[in-house]
Amino acid sequence: MIEKELDMALVGKNYLSFLLGLELLERKQVVLLLDDDRLSYGQLYSDSLPQLEVDFLRIWGEDKDILPLINIDTYLVNKPLTFVVGIERIVLGGRPSHNFCEIVRKLPEILPKGLEITWPFETIEGQKEFDEAFVAFSKRVAQNAFRYKSVQSFNTNVFLTHCPPDIKTCFESFEEIFNAMNSGEYSDYLTELTFFFMARGKFQKKFSMDLSRFELFHLFLTLLSPLYELDQDHLLEDLEEVLVSRGGMFKRTRIREWRFHKSKPWSLELASYDGIIHPKNISLLGADPSGLSIRLDNLGQSYGCLKINYNYKDGATIPWKGSKFLRSKKEMLGTSGPLWEAVFFEDFLQVRYFVKKLKGSKIEFHKNHIVDLLKVDLEGLFPGLGIDLGEPSLEWGPEVWIEGEKGNIKGDIPFPKSVSVTNVKEPLIEERLSQVYYFGPYKEGPLGLLSSLMEIKDGQQFL
Repeated sequence: MIEKELDMALVGKNYLSFLLGLELLERKQVVLLLDDDRLSYGQLYSDSLPQLEVDFLRIWGEDKDILPLINIDTYLVNKPLTFVVGIERIVLGGRPSHNFCEIVRKLPEILPKGLEITWPFETIEGQKEFDEAFVAFSKRVAQNAFRYKSVQSFNTNVFLTHCPPDIKTCFESFEEIFNAMNSGEYSDYLTELTFFFMARGKFQKKFSMDLSRFELFHLFLTLLSPLYELDQDHLLEDLEEVLVSRGGMFKRTRIREWRFHKSKPWSLELASYDGIIHPKNISLLGADPSGLSIRLDNLGQSYGCLKINYNYKDGATIPWKGSKFLRSKKEMLGTSGPLWEAVFFEDFLQVRYFVKKLKGSKIEFHKNHIVDLLKVDLEGLFPGLGIDLGEPSLEWGPEVWIEGEKGNIKGDIPFPKSVSVTNVKEPLIEERLSQVYYFGPYKEGPLGLLSSLMEIKDGQQFL
């Protein structure tokens, strides 16, 4: 049996909710984590993790004695990502020196001609030195951000203070070219701008080219970074053991009904035999909680993830298994579906097509149009693939990306948006709630996952 009187009910099973729960337990709060399957991040924060975010999680584990995070490498697999931009295929996610050379070789206009860097990329020793400097730099930034910085004080200077001189020089050149291209001075370089657009969508979860210097530096580092795929299921199993061993509670059940008194949490009725619980506070951790009879307010335009699954036919030979491809082109920019990602699993191909979310939008509104576009695009990129694929099945995924608005900025730090929660259970009666908190992509944190982690690290002090 679980305790009925709680300080906090966390809704949504993911490693961010476990981290928040462990922080609250450290403050002697009574915590229950509910795995309601209607609230999820999906693959939003487990796919293509950059080195800085991995280091941040490892430092969190070391400082708070969370063994699964200390050993986070055991849950990670290095997984390169291929950006398909026009006729170029840019393979990133390996060693930093390889990523740097790949970008400059495929998109030479991104860095000025004649840029001199002291590392001799022509030698194995030079590449090794560059890679080691990048890894050491990432670790220093992660330590500084976790131990000494808050959402309000984490800024570009944190990057610059710890940045090796040659990486700083590369960034300043990268920044110069980006600003010139984005201002229209390089209107002929749509391939480069499309690449920036795709990278920001993937790593910062925003479809926007309006970047602060802080966001641009983070994006630059991510493009140089190794990329990892997280075995989220096994990590969550091990984090659950840590949470329970430290006095927290975990329950896999849906919330049958919410009740509020004077806009504050009063009770939750669980679908399990545990019945009714009384939390003082509720935190929602997931992408879209609309299935829970509540509404998030103060939101901008967002894009939902339409997942199109193709089973391989018997006897099919698929040479791209284990590979991931991100696809956009200039004709897709500004449309309701600006980008898609193909993931070749062992038994099937999944295409994650991001489409603009409209009120009442249904799969049927998109199905024929998107399937027809994919048929042409997939055959063009992967000749002969079409004959090896069965009929597609479509479903909405929980992942959400944001169009991206110019947010509240102090200096060069864009703060996360203030997202309020409204109870919409009763027809014609809407109630703005207090002591109900939301952590997710609708807050439009500037650095994607890293912003969410920083907010949870800081936010537990005020819950």
